[in-house]
Amino acid sequence: MDIKFPKPQYLGAKYIHGEWITRHIPECAQVVLDAFSGSQSISFLCKQLGKKVITNDFLKFNSEIGKALIENKNEILMPEDISILFSDNSDPKEYNLMEQLFTNIFFVREETKFLDAFRSNIDRLKNKYKKALAFTIMNRALTRKVTMGHFAHTQALVYAANPDRIKRNRSLIRPIKDIFSELISEYNNAVFDNGCECISCNEDIIKFLPTLSNIDLAYFDPPYCNSHADYQGFYHLLETYTN
Repeated sequence: MDIKFPKPQYLGAKYIHGEWITRHIPECAQVVLDAFSGSQSISFLCKQLGKKVITNDFLKFNSEIGKALIENKNEILMPEDISILFSDNSDPKEYNLMEQLFTNIFFVREETKFLDAFRSNIDRLKNKYKKALAFTIMNRALTRKVTMGHFAHTQALVYAANPDRIKRNRSLIRPIKDIFSELISEYNNAVFDNGCECISCNEDIIKFLPTLSNIDLAYFDPPYCNSHADYQGFYHLLETYTN
């Protein structure tokens, strides 16, 4: 329990309720399903408790967090991996979506070109867990870079030019590369083996649930009906980038 979950910036995350939720998890429950895992904070908590965790989320970028921190037992990003990720764009004809779509909307051109290059180089990593960590840390860096941590507004650059907002969040004007680099150790230190075969899935839970068996405890935290939190809308950029 001494291993720290990297603090998320995610709408509806139950990170702050972990202590309360822990008190309601029976010790005898050995296999846990987290059906709408989001930031993975509850899946991580269950992994810390020594449970076999099946974590699932409909959004790909969330399932990559699960692969990086829940399913992954020991793979971390090493200096040689970082060197690959920070290399020039390995295929500019294929990887240019960020520059084409989001320049001067969320980021300046220098940053979108960096993001395209980084994305191209994720595919050069040979290990799926290292790839998942690269996605996870970069997507977290992007939420740090944008005011409110989501992409349902188009005022990112306006906010980043506001001195009052910059005082509250210096990340608005910091290079994405620097934010990513700062986060690496926090995520590497969150990788551990709890002795169980945990898995991360990217499925529609309505179709996925009937295929499962021998679940001791199921945790359901679905999107709230009639809520403003449209996860696909709020995090479209992260989902697009990951896919």
